[in-house]
Amino acid sequence: MTDKPSRPAKEFRRAAVLRRQMAEETERAAFDALRVQYGLRIPGLSAAAVSVMLRALDAGRYRGLDERGLVPCRTRLLDGSVVDPCLLWLSDWGALAFLETPRKLVGGQVARLLPSDYALPGRIIEAARNTHEYRMGSFVPLLVAIRGKRRYLVPDHAYFFRCGTYEGKDVDPGFFAAPSETDHRLGKYVWGDDMAEEITAIAMEWPGEGDPLEIRSSGEGDG
Repeated sequence: MTDKPSRPAKEFRRAAVLRRQMAEETERAAFDALRVQYGLRIPGLSAAAVSVMLRALDAGRYRGLDERGLVPCRTRLLDGSVVDPCLLWLSDWGALAFLETPRKLVGGQVARLLPSDYALPGRIIEAARNTHEYRMGSFVPLLVAIRGKRRYLVPDHAYFFRCGTYEGKDVDPGFFAAPSETDHRLGKYVWGDDMAEEITAIAMEWPGEGDPLEIRSSGEGDG
């Protein structure tokens, strides 16, 4: 017969749930305040102008990766400051994953969306989302090359990369592979940083008709 949880254990779990609920409510309230103050649309720009910026960011490519439409970018704000790296949320910005992001902005604070030097090439971002799981919740990293040296590891599901003086723009878009377990044990690889703790999430509403993620890639370049 299985022992029932003690009363203190039940109370501890109940308190933990209540703390989490309160934290979620606080985050939602903070985001709602931003949305009310600034709005979700980039001020002063037409739908066509925003479409041009999204096309430059290859926004259509990310539909197949994540239905939330998370687009890596750099952002210049209305006050002139620049924020990098950023993930632009074109849909589902009310999700808990957005609310749990430590840094949050809304479209009304944005002056311009620009490519991020930290963003990985599109092919590498796609490949990093498809590495295999070697134990529950843990995935094999992706081996990439910089300046012909095939020794850098990109964490799974990464959008951004930094390793010493190298950034995502320095990663060769034409090579990726699974790392060798032997070379890994021998210390031949160098881990890159996916900058997850530095990402700013930006909630933005599409200012025109239709779905912004239907914007097609020009097919030119790869990152």
